[in-house]
Amino acid sequence: MKIRSKAYYKGLALALVFLLFMPILTACGTATQAQDKGSGSSEGGYLEPDRNESFVPPADGNQKPGDLISDRKLTRTVDLRMETQNFVDLTAKIESEVIMTGGYIQTSAISGEDKGSSGRLATYVLRIPAAKLDDFLAKIKTDGNVLSQSNKIDDITLQYSDTETRLASLRIEQETLMRLLERAETIEDIITIQDRLTNVRWQIESYEAQKRLMDNQVEYSVLNISLAEVKDLTPVEAENYLTEAARRFNQAWKDFVKGIRTFSLDLISAAPMLILLLVLAIIAWILIARSRSRYRARQQEQRLRQAQQFSNQGMPPMEGNKESRRRWEEENRQRNAHTSAPPQTPVSTQEQGPTDNPTK
Repeated sequence: MKIRSKAYYKGLALALVFLLFMPILTACGTATQAQDKGSGSSEGGYLEPDRNESFVPPADGNQKPGDLISDRKLTRTVDLRMETQNFVDLTAKIESEVIMTGGYIQTSAISGEDKGSSGRLATYVLRIPAAKLDDFLAKIKTDGNVLSQSNKIDDITLQYSDTETRLASLRIEQETLMRLLERAETIEDIITIQDRLTNVRWQIESYEAQKRLMDNQVEYSVLNISLAEVKDLTPVEAENYLTEAARRFNQAWKDFVKGIRTFSLDLISAAPMLILLLVLAIIAWILIARSRSRYRARQQEQRLRQAQQFSNQGMPPMEGNKESRRRWEEENRQRNAHTSAPPQTPVSTQEQGPTDNPTK
């Protein structure tokens, strides 16, 4: 491998710097070309669209107003809440109509008990071709009672246009890196270019995945359906005060009966556990009561023993034992009554001394 001059390496460094700034330059150039092409002129500046406004492609003199809408990238989401008395028939119709229109079921779930009249709930997330969504809604709404329906449309034209612009600039950069890789001769240059080329290819794949996702969102609209099985359909027309009050009272009574039924079933299910807890509580109460009675008996016995000991020693018992203290005071009072007055002994005449006779 021959040695290159400094000018060669300087040129290669400038080329790499140019590649780093190429996405910005190509993005501006592509946007300018799109603006010039839409206006029918090759001259003029590029006015950057406002990010907060929806992108509307420029129209020429021969373009109709309806064509502007067809060029925009719009996604549509519909939320539909229904109720029916023929739950099985309507769910089967929804699933069959999805296949007939060319859509698919993204998610589905059915909950509740099969009572034949009410209680079940079906939820669907459907992807319907955007052009056939209105016809699909008209078919399924005829067999059910529609409670509410909401529509949401999002304009992703600007995001889609930015993705296409970034893809175009990245592909140009990829081609330039491939040409530089063919002319690179040093190992260091080859590694640097390959690293950059790997990063560019990863970004291209990421933007292509985002573009495919947006294409799918535009092509297939999202339909969220909530279908409830009921015994009596909810009147959609306006109700007067008495009718609405009666309906709400009936609904409240049904909810109350349902709550009592659910509570009783839960109580029956938990009966074995409740019985076990009750038995354990009774055993614990008996053990605690016996322990307390034994403790009280020991305390009483200890007090009596202590009172007897104090009584033998001539000391008053403790203040807590009132009966023992009262008994001790009575015995002490009687003892003091016998010992306070000693008996008088008679004096004999012989022991008395001679007395003077006053007559002598």
